[in-house]
Amino acid sequence: MSSSNKHGIPNNSETSVSLDVSKCVEELCRADKSAIDLFEESLRSLVLMAAKAKEDRHQIRLLVLGLVSLTENYFRHILSDILSVCPISQGYCSGLEIKYSSASYFSRSMIAQSLTDGSVFSGSKNIIDETKKLTGVDVNCSGSVKAALSEFHKVCVLRHATVHSYGYLGGKNVYDLGLGSRRNLVVALTWEAFQEICDVCQNLVRAYNLFLW
Repeated sequence: MSSSNKHGIPNNSETSVSLDVSKCVEELCRADKSAIDLFEESLRSLVLMAAKAKEDRHQIRLLVLGLVSLTENYFRHILSDILSVCPISQGYCSGLEIKYSSASYFSRSMIAQSLTDGSVFSGSKNIIDETKKLTGVDVNCSGSVKAALSEFHKVCVLRHATVHSYGYLGGKNVYDLGLGSRRNLVVALTWEAFQEICDVCQNLVRAYNLFLW
């Protein structure tokens, strides 16, 4: 039986399954690029992929996961870059503990990355708190960043529903999105909506980059 024929049959019994993770990863050739350059380059790739699936809302919904992940990676990258060159930020982090697994993984020249290893940036509060902890800077002082974070929060709610409930919006999701008392909603993104979400993420990255870097 082919792999595709094994799925979608609810009455079949379970089998013994073991995931070969070596088939899930590959070595990455790291490019020496700034955080924002890497973000913009990868964003273009995501937009091109979405453009090929304009009529498939399911695929576009999944691409939002990559978009939020890309935005999260920007924050990890930019904060570790700041920590590598800014003595004030280094002072703020001097008392922070680093997990052994992170410290042993990163080389000495990349040790700043261990402070963002495992951090979550898929939410406006997380971004505000991590930036404050690592740099001492309150990004809410910037009106542009504050406004951009507010819009990014909506994107993160859509991403949360896509990851954790196959796109179905729960009561808190609906409330956070300002959709009132509407019920039985699912994330179904049009090509136009995906472009707007790209603009939201790009706007946040650009505002944050200009303010902090």
